[in-house]
Amino acid sequence: MFIAQLRLKDFRNYEAAEIDFSDGLNIILGNNGQGKTSILEAIYFLCLSKSFKTPDDAAALRFEQPFFEAEGKFCSLANGTQNVRVVFQRGEGKSVLIDKKRLDKFSELIGKFPVAISAPEDVAIVSGSPGERRRWMDIALSQMQAIYLKDLQDYRQALRQRNALLNAEPQRLDSLDSWDVTLAASGARILKRRFEFIHEFRPLVCKVYGAIASEAESVDLAYKSTITEISDADESFIRDQFIETLREGRVKECQRRTSLFGPHKDEVRFTINGVSIRDYGSQGQFKTFALALKFAEFLFLKDRLEQTPILLLDDVFSELDRSRREQLLRYLENAGQVFLTTAERTFDYSVEKPAKFYTVDQGTVSVV
Repeated sequence: MFIAQLRLKDFRNYEAAEIDFSDGLNIILGNNGQGKTSILEAIYFLCLSKSFKTPDDAAALRFEQPFFEAEGKFCSLANGTQNVRVVFQRGEGKSVLIDKKRLDKFSELIGKFPVAISAPEDVAIVSGSPGERRRWMDIALSQMQAIYLKDLQDYRQALRQRNALLNAEPQRLDSLDSWDVTLAASGARILKRRFEFIHEFRPLVCKVYGAIASEAESVDLAYKSTITEISDADESFIRDQFIETLREGRVKECQRRTSLFGPHKDEVRFTINGVSIRDYGSQGQFKTFALALKFAEFLFLKDRLEQTPILLLDDVFSELDRSRREQLLRYLENAGQVFLTTAERTFDYSVEKPAKFYTVDQGTVSVV
């Protein structure tokens, strides 16, 4: 799968733009602040209905404009050509259309046009709160398994209802038992898939990190559940453990007036040489691990999906020396469609796959 054309209207610093892309490597050159990253952000919008930079859609509006529009033409062997259009109107919200048909739910877009991105913001996955790591994992799993996204939505709805009971005045504890069962049903399925994902994903992260790190370091990742640490347990066992944990923790939850156990409180722990990267890692290690994490995610999706994801690489070369850049380019030979933004104009980007070069200057895109 690849995106053949992108059209923008009042998106970030683009008043209007229409760009044709190569189905291989697309290298976008330009100084900082000119609009390179905005091209990747627009593609991400078309694939997942949101930005990778901010949860606020209005932030993508150009200056004081009332709306923005991003439209892309996607091509694949399975589905032929499909047109995706995202429109955000100030005060009215966002619409997503596929071949002029408006989607009832944004979640209907997830997984249709798979994408993986590595960007400077990914450092937050490594150094930030547990919520950043859960969000990264949920996006990856949702693109692979539509049922995972459905379970996640069901879980969040049940969690809101359960928290409302705990936070009511007076607390409505008579209904908690039934919501415990509902929460545990979807929660157990989420936990099972997260356990499996981390188990299968960790060797790939270790391999990629070893390929791009400048020093010999041992990295690892592990899923830390508030329910059970038995990663190979079946779904029914996890569900039973979930319900038991909720019952044992009820007094504490009533005191805190919120749900304290479950996937919404879990953690993915990243380590380097046996210690927490978040607590003891350097800025360089944060950046290298984040790059390894996202590139491994792309390889993982590529191996498990019927179509190769689009790969977006935002300013990753600035974190790598020449030999690592060359090694990364070799990785990209079989990566499908790739978008690489960089301010580095003197590096030799020669690759065997088709490549197209662009320069961006103050929201204007030119083919080199």
